[in-house]
Amino acid sequence: MRKIFFIIALVFWLTNAQGPVYNFSGNNHPKPGLGINLGTVDYAMSQWVFTNKFKHAREWRQCSSNNYWKTYSWTGNFATTWSDDGYPLTFNHNPYGTSFFGYQTELGTNGIYPTGEYIVTFNGQGNITVLGDAINLNYVGKNRLEFFVNQTTTKGIVLIITKANVTDIDVRLKRDEFSTNTFDKDFTQAIGIFEALRFSSWMIGREGNSISNLNQEWSTRRPVTFYTQHGQKMISIEYIIELANFLKKDIWLSIPSSASTDYITKIAQYVFDNLGKDTKQIYVEQSSDKGFNGNNRVLQMNLVQAWKSVFGNDSRVKYVLSTWLSAYFENTLSFYTEQDLKEFNFYSIAGNIGYGSKFNKNGYNISEVIDLTIENVTDVIRQEIFKDELSLINQVQKSAVKLNLPLIGYNVGFLVNAPGFNLRWKKDNNSYLEQKLEDLIIEALRQPIVEDLLLDYYERWWKVGGSIMFLNTIVRKVDRCPNGGGRCGYQSILENLIQDPMSVPGYRAAVKWLNGERSRLPFTSDDLPKTSKIDCTGCKWGVCYQGNCSCFDGYTGPNCDILIQKYLDCAPSSTEYGVNVGGIPDWSTEQTFVDLQRRARKWIVQKIAFSTKWADWDQEDVNLSEDGYPKSLQLNQKLGTFVTRDLNARFPNGNYLCLYDGDGFLEFLFNDVEIIRRDAGRIEMRVNHKTEMNNGIYYHIIRTNPSNPIRNIRIMEARYEQTYQEFPFHPTFLEFMRKFKTIRFMPWSNVFQDVDIDWSSRTTNSFYTFTLKTGVSLEKQVHLCNILGANPWFNLPHRASDDYIINWAKYVRDNLRPDVKIYIEIGNECWGSGGPHACGNYAQKMGFSLNYTIKSMNRYYSTELQARICYHARTGKYYKDLIIKVFKETNQDTNRIKLVFGSQAAWSGPTEVFFLCNGDFHQAYDVVAIAPYMSASLKKSDGSLVSLEEFFNKTVFDGINNAIETTKAIGLIVKNKSEGRLKFGLYEAGPDFSSLTDTSNTKLTNLSIQIHRDSRMYDALRYYLSNLTQIPGVNLDIYSHFYTVGAYSKYGCFSLLESSDSNWETSSKYKAYLDHIDSKSLCKFEEKELSCPDNCYSRGVCTPNPLTGKKDICSCYFGAQGEQCETFNYIKSERCTYQCGGHGVCSYNHTEGFYVIFTCHCHLGYYGYGCELFDCPNECNYNGQCVDNDTCSCYRGFKGKYCDIDCGCNTHGNCASNSNTCVCDRGYSLVNNKCELDCSIDSNRVECLSCPDCGYGTCLGNQCVCWAGFTNDMTGSCVVKTQSPNDGSKIGINLNGVVDWSPQWAFVDLVKQGREWIIQHMDKLNNLYIWSLNENFNLTSDKYPAFIPYQRKFVTLLQRDVFGKWPNSVYHVEFDGEGFIDFQFDAKVIERKEKNKMKISVNLTSIRDNGVLLKIIKINPKNPIRNLRVVMNGFEDTYQKIPFHPLFLERLKQFKTIRFMPWTQEKGVTKWSDRITTTTYSQGNGVALEYQILLCNLLKTNPWFIVPYGANDEYVTEMAKLVLSQLRKDLTIYVEYTNEAWNDFFDSGKYCIEQGIKLGLSNDKVIARNLFYSKRSTEIINIWKSVFKTEQNRIVLVLGSFSLMPEMSTRILSYQNAYLSHSRIMLAITGYISCGSPSAAFVANSNLDTLFQMCDSDLTKHKEITQKHVNIARSYNVSFGFYESGSGLSELQAIMTGYETPGATEKYIAWNRDSRMYQVYRNYYKMFDEFHLSENCHYAYVGIPSKYGPWYLLEHQNQSIQEAHRYRAILDLINDTRLPLPK
Repeated sequence: MRKIFFIIALVFWLTNAQGPVYNFSGNNHPKPGLGINLGTVDYAMSQWVFTNKFKHAREWRQCSSNNYWKTYSWTGNFATTWSDDGYPLTFNHNPYGTSFFGYQTELGTNGIYPTGEYIVTFNGQGNITVLGDAINLNYVGKNRLEFFVNQTTTKGIVLIITKANVTDIDVRLKRDEFSTNTFDKDFTQAIGIFEALRFSSWMIGREGNSISNLNQEWSTRRPVTFYTQHGQKMISIEYIIELANFLKKDIWLSIPSSASTDYITKIAQYVFDNLGKDTKQIYVEQSSDKGFNGNNRVLQMNLVQAWKSVFGNDSRVKYVLSTWLSAYFENTLSFYTEQDLKEFNFYSIAGNIGYGSKFNKNGYNISEVIDLTIENVTDVIRQEIFKDELSLINQVQKSAVKLNLPLIGYNVGFLVNAPGFNLRWKKDNNSYLEQKLEDLIIEALRQPIVEDLLLDYYERWWKVGGSIMFLNTIVRKVDRCPNGGGRCGYQSILENLIQDPMSVPGYRAAVKWLNGERSRLPFTSDDLPKTSKIDCTGCKWGVCYQGNCSCFDGYTGPNCDILIQKYLDCAPSSTEYGVNVGGIPDWSTEQTFVDLQRRARKWIVQKIAFSTKWADWDQEDVNLSEDGYPKSLQLNQKLGTFVTRDLNARFPNGNYLCLYDGDGFLEFLFNDVEIIRRDAGRIEMRVNHKTEMNNGIYYHIIRTNPSNPIRNIRIMEARYEQTYQEFPFHPTFLEFMRKFKTIRFMPWSNVFQDVDIDWSSRTTNSFYTFTLKTGVSLEKQVHLCNILGANPWFNLPHRASDDYIINWAKYVRDNLRPDVKIYIEIGNECWGSGGPHACGNYAQKMGFSLNYTIKSMNRYYSTELQARICYHARTGKYYKDLIIKVFKETNQDTNRIKLVFGSQAAWSGPTEVFFLCNGDFHQAYDVVAIAPYMSASLKKSDGSLVSLEEFFNKTVFDGINNAIETTKAIGLIVKNKSEGRLKFGLYEAGPDFSSLTDTSNTKLTNLSIQIHRDSRMYDALRYYLSNLTQIPGVNLDIYSHFYTVGAYSKYGCFSLLESSDSNWETSSKYKAYLDHIDSKSLCKFEEKELSCPDNCYSRGVCTPNPLTGKKDICSCYFGAQGEQCETFNYIKSERCTYQCGGHGVCSYNHTEGFYVIFTCHCHLGYYGYGCELFDCPNECNYNGQCVDNDTCSCYRGFKGKYCDIDCGCNTHGNCASNSNTCVCDRGYSLVNNKCELDCSIDSNRVECLSCPDCGYGTCLGNQCVCWAGFTNDMTGSCVVKTQSPNDGSKIGINLNGVVDWSPQWAFVDLVKQGREWIIQHMDKLNNLYIWSLNENFNLTSDKYPAFIPYQRKFVTLLQRDVFGKWPNSVYHVEFDGEGFIDFQFDAKVIERKEKNKMKISVNLTSIRDNGVLLKIIKINPKNPIRNLRVVMNGFEDTYQKIPFHPLFLERLKQFKTIRFMPWTQEKGVTKWSDRITTTTYSQGNGVALEYQILLCNLLKTNPWFIVPYGANDEYVTEMAKLVLSQLRKDLTIYVEYTNEAWNDFFDSGKYCIEQGIKLGLSNDKVIARNLFYSKRSTEIINIWKSVFKTEQNRIVLVLGSFSLMPEMSTRILSYQNAYLSHSRIMLAITGYISCGSPSAAFVANSNLDTLFQMCDSDLTKHKEITQKHVNIARSYNVSFGFYESGSGLSELQAIMTGYETPGATEKYIAWNRDSRMYQVYRNYYKMFDEFHLSENCHYAYVGIPSKYGPWYLLEHQNQSIQEAHRYRAILDLINDTRLPLPK
C-alpha cells in the first residue's frame, strides 16, 4: 500500500471553475478527473471499510449448540429483548435444559480478508465465542477475546453471543488495537488517490439496488452506533461525511427513492452542518442505476427542492440527472419539464466498457469458445472501446445540446462477462463452454494490457468532451458464477484489499492517468512505427517502388530513360481516336482510382443529435484546412460524405481498408459496410454494395481533435494497401484506356465553376477529394498520360490567373513525358451562354464590357455572341503565349502545344465569328473541335415513341446522317477559313438518343436505355465512325468519344460501358469502338503476357500488374468474384422495409441475373412492399377508417364491426351506446331517425340566421355585407348608394393565375388553386417513387377522379414553393361523395372524426418536399369524391358566399378595371359545356366566370372578359347571357377576343393563323392572323349586342394589337370596317416600361445607376411609339388603352427558352425592387395619362419574381406597402389622377 503515497500529482477536473466545456478544444483541454464508486459494506467483506470489522457483521441469527459451542446449528425462534443498537439483551438461554441457545453472525465469508491476530472487545454481562476461521481463542479478561486467523475460508469469522447482555462489540486486527481511525487504512489508502467518492452502494442498498420500504424516515434510519452497517438500510450518514472529511474528497450522494421529503431534508441539513470545506463538489442524485422508465420526476424534483431549501444556491451542490444507458436519454427527459431540466448541473450515464460485446449476448455462438484465447478476448474488448467511443460522442453532444449539461460517468469500467442466465443457468450440455468463456474473460481482465485499454478509454472519454469519471467499484469479489446468475465476472478495480493495488492493471491505469501518462497502445497513426521508404537513384519516366523503377509504357532501362516502341505507336494516325474520361463522382460505376476517397462528394454537414434535415450547415460554415478536412467541429456538428452511392451493386465487394491520420472518429453508415476491426488510423471493413435506398459507402467525421485533426483519409480494397501510393489508378481503368491515343480531361477538370482560380486554390494530391475545386489534380492527369503514353487534352479554367497558368505550364513541362502532344482547351463549350455554360457566360460578360467585336457582319451576329466568342478566343491565345514562354525557358519543344477552340456543332455562327474577331486570335489556335452527336428524336410527330425496329431501321441513320452533315458543314468552314492550317476534331462524339429533353418520361428513358444496350448499336456505331472520319474534303484529325464508363439513366446513355464490371466482350459500343480502332491501326498492338488462369475463367478482364510487368490481376465482371473470378457472386438485394412492418418476413423471392432478390412475404391479410398495407371489407362502408387488417375505426355517427350501421347522426351527433340511434349535438333534434337542425334550441346558430333582401350585398349570418358603392338602409338592405374606393380611378389591373405556386391569396379554399391530378402507385406498395405514372384515367364532369385504378392513388399539389408567403393555418376539409383522402408534406392531419370532414394544420417550409400535397387513396365509384374544400380557418362559415381572401380584396379595391386574362381558360374550350364552373375541381386552368363576376360585383370594378380563341357562337352567347344576368348594372364591360392574337408564341396566335389561312384570308401568316382576329372580334360583339339589346352600350369591344407594329392596328380596325361594328370600341396595346430594352448581358454587367438613367432617357421614345397608335385610334374614331402596362424589365430569352444570362435575373429583380422605381412609375404613368387612355391595366398583381419576369406590383399578398415601391406608386397615381367624384 505504501506505493500509493509516491503519487506526486493528481489532476482535478476544472469544468466548474471555467464553466461547462462540452467540445474537446484540443490537447490543452482540461482532463477529467477520476472518482471511485465505493463498494457495498457487507458481511462478505471483500472490502473491509471499517477498522472495527464488526461493522460488516451479518444480521443476527438464532442458533444452538449441544457441545458447549464447539459447533453450532440453526434453531427455531425464541423470545428476545433488543437494544437500540441491535444487540440481543435478553433471551431464553436454555429453555429445555438439554442444549445451549445464542445469536450468531458472520463476517468475511468471501474468504478474502486479512489473516493474523485479531482481538474482540465488548461490553455487558454476557459472553461470546468465535468459530469459523478463528483459531487459538484466548479470553483475556471478561470482555476481551483474542484469536488468530491463519487461513481464510468462506466460513469467515463466526461470532456467537452465547450469553445475553453483550453490546459494543469491536472486532479488529491486533495491529489496529490502538487506532482511532474509523476506517481501515487499507481501504482509505486504496481510495485515497481519487478526487471524489460515490456512495451509491452505501446509500441505496446492496450493489446499488434501491430497496423499497427502507430508509423512509429520518427517525427510522440506522444510527451510527448500530452494531453493523451491513444490510439494506443506508450506511449511516455520519460515516459517509466522516470519510469525506477524513480524505478531503468530493462526494456523490444517491438518495433512496423511498426517502421521505423530511428524510431528504434532514440528510441535506446534516451534510450542510458537518461536511468540511475541503469538499468542493457535492453531487446529488435521486436513486441510481435507473433503467428505462426508471426516472421519477416527483421524487427527483422533491429532492432538488429539499436540498435547495437547505443549501440555497450553494455552488458546491451539483444536481445529477442520471440513467443507466445512453439509449435511455430521450426516455429520461420525457419525464421532466423544460423548467425541471434547468435545475440540473450534470447528466450521467454508466460507463460500462464493453457491455455491448458479443460475449454478453445470449445469442453468442458458444462454439467459438473452443479455440478462444485470452488475447482474443482482450482484442474484442479493444474493439468494443471504439464502439463505446461512438456512443459517448453521441451522448456528450445530446446532453450538451438538449440540456446544456456536461456528461459525467459512473461505474466506469469493464462490464464484460458471459451470459448469466443462459447455458449455465439452464444446465445446458454446453454450459462448460460458457463457463470457459467466463473464466477466459476474468483472466483477460487480469492481464497487463488492461492498464493500457483503460488508459485508452479514459483518453477517449476526455476527447469526446466527457467530465469526471467515477470508476466502477473499488473492490468486489470476482464471481465465476458456475450456476449462472447476475453480477458475474470481474467488475471492480481490485479483487480484494489484500492485493498490492499497484500490481493490479486497473489500479495502475488510474494512477497513471492521474499522473498524466498515456496508454502504450497506438492512439493515432502518429503512434505507429514508421516504415522507411527505399528511394531509387533515378527513375525518369517510371515509378519508384521499393527501390526499383517500374517504367512507363515505351520506356526501359534501369532509370526508365530509354525510349522504345510503346503500345500506342500502333494506334491509327490519320485520326487520333481518344476518349473523354468519365467524371469520378461517388455515383460513378467506373473503377478509376484505387483510393475511393478521391470520389468523395462535398461535405454534408449535419447535427450529431436532433437533426431534422439532411444538411444542417453549408460546408462553408466549417473551419476547413487547405486540404479540405475540418480543423475543428462545432458543438453537435459532424461532416459526412459518400464515396460510393447508388451503384446498383456494380462495384467490387470484399475486404476494404480505411486509413487516416490524425485523432478523431470516423463513423460508417449504411449496411454496405461492416466494420471488422479498428486500430489507430486504420479501419478494416467488409463492403457489400447494396441496392436498397440507403446504400453506399458513407462516413461521418464525428470527432476531430483540433490539435491533431483527422486528415488524409484513404479508402480502398485491402489488396492495394501496399501499392496505392505509387500506383493510384485501378488496373481495370488502365486496361480500359490503353488503346485511346488522346485523353480529354474535361470531366476531371471541374470547368463548370465560374470563379477565379489561382495556383494556390487548385486541387492538390493531398486535397480530400478530386470532385471539387479544379477536379482531379494535374499531377494525376499527367501521371495517367505518362503511364499510357497518351496525348493529354487539358481543359484549363477560364478564369485562371497568370500565376496558375505559369505554374501549370512548369509542371507539365517538367513532368509530362516528351513524346506526347499537349492539347489545351479553355473551359468547356464556351461558345454557349446561359444554363451550364459558365465559361461562355463569363466570356460574354467580359467581352461585352471590353467591347470585343468582329471585323464584318457585326449586324448579322448579336453583340453577345461577338463578345463571348472573341473574348474566349483571346483568352486561349493569352494562355498559350504564357505556356510557350514557360516551355522556352528550358528549350522545350513548343510545337507539342496544341490550342483547341471548341465550337458549336448545330450552328456555324460561333465558328464564323471565331474567324472574324478583331485581333485575329484564331491564328494562335491549332485545332477547332465540335460535338456532333449521333442524335435524333425518339418521338414521332404524334408524340408516340418509335419502336426498336423503327429506330434501328431508320431513326438511327437519321441521327448518323445529321451528325455527318453537321461535321461536314463546320469542317469545311474550318478548312477553308484557315486554308488547311487548322486541325479539325470532335471534342465529344458518339450516340446520344437520350431522354434529356423529357426526363420525367419513364417510357422514353427506358427506350433510350434499351437502344444503347441493343446489340445492333455495334453496327450503328461502326457505321457512324467509318462515315464520320471519311467525309470528303474534311479530314477528321481527332475523335474524342464521350465518355468512358457510367450508368445509363434519364440523363443520358453516353458511356461506352455501363460499369467497369460490365462484360467488355458483349458491350456493343465499347467493342465497336475498339474494333474500329483495330481496323485502322498501323500495326498489331503488342499485348503483355497473360498470366491469369483461363483468362479469369472468362468472367473478367486480365489487367496489368505494374510490379510484374505481366497481366496477372483479374478484374471480375459483375456476378463473379475471387482472386481469379473463379466463383459466382450472387448479390443479395433486400427489397424489404424494417422487419417488414412487423407483418411479414424478408425472404427469397426470385433471381434477376446475379441479383438474389429478397422481398417481404407478408402475413395473411397484409400486402405491399413492406407488408404495411391491409384491407377492410367494403372499405369500412366508407363510414370509417381501416386502421389494421379487418379492423375499422368508425367515424362519429356510425358503428358496427365494419361501420355498416348508420345511426342517423348526419355528422351532428354520436351513436348511442345501447342502441343504433343517435344522440344529437346541441342545436339538433332527432327527426325521422335523423339529426336535423332545430333552431328552437339555439336560434343564434349561424345556420338559423337570415337577412332581409340584401340588394347589392351578400348575406353573412344575419347581416348584409354591402358591395362597394352601396351601404345599408334602415332595414339593413344594401340599396343606398355611396362612394367606392375606386370612384374616379383611371388604372386597372391584370390578376395572376390561381395556381399553387402563387403567393396571391385569391381564394380561401386551397382546392381552387390545385394542380391537375397525377396518378401514382399506392403508398407503400413498392419501393419505387415515380412522381407521375403517365397512365390514362377517367375524370368526372367536374374534373374529379371517377374511380381509382388498382393499386393506384391520385395526388395533387394545392400549394408549392411559396416560400412561407402564405398564411400558416388550420384548414377545414370537407367533401361530398365517399372515399378516403390524406395529406402530406407541410400539411398534417390533426382531426379526423367525422365522415367526409377533417382538419389539417399547414406550416409551410422551404425544403424540397414543401407545400400541401393532397392524396385521394380510396373512392367509391358509385359515389365518387367531389366538391372538395380545404378552407382556411375563420372562413368556414363564409367561403361559399364570399370565396375571396379579405386581403386580396382590400388591395384591389382602388383599381378601376380588372382584366381577367390570367383567369381565363382558353385551351380546349369550344362549347359552353367545356368551361370551368364553380363546382369544377380546381380553378387552376381558369377561374369560373361566376367568380369573375362576383369579384367585380364586390369591388365595383369593371370586368375585362376574355373570350377563348376556340369558343364557338354558343359559348359566346351563353357567356353574354350569364354576364347580363349576374353582373351589377353600374359597370362597364370590356370584351376582348383571346389574348395577344398577334403573337404566335401563344396558342391563340397559332390558332388565328391556322383559321385565317384556312378561310383564305391571306397566305401571309401575319396578315391571315390579323384579319381572322378582326373578323372573329366583330362576330363576337354582334352576339353580345344581340343578348344585351338595350344595354349594349355597357359593352366595350377591345381590339388588341402589337405596340411595335402600328400597321397591324390599322389592318385590324379596317378589315371589313371592324371599327364600325359597335359604338364603343377600344384599340389596346401594351404600355410596358422597357427603359431602352438593354440586352440581358448589358443589364448583368451594369450598375443600377446606369440602368435607371436609361429609364429616364427612354420616356420620349416610348411616347413616340404610343402616339402612333393613338393617332390611328383617333383616325378611326375609337378609344385607346393599354391592356397591359407596367415594368417590362426582364430577359426575353429566359421567358422564351428558360435559359438565363448569368447575373441578369438577379439584376432585373434588384432593378424592379429598387425604391427609385417608384419615381420611374410616376414619370411613365403621368406620361400615359396625357394620352387620355380609356383603360390602363397594369400587369400584374401578385407574384414571386423570377427569371420569367418580376412583373408584379406585390411579391406576396401581405408584402409591406413601404417595400412594394411600384404598388405604392400606382396607389399614389390613382389618387393623383382620379377623376372628379360624382356627387
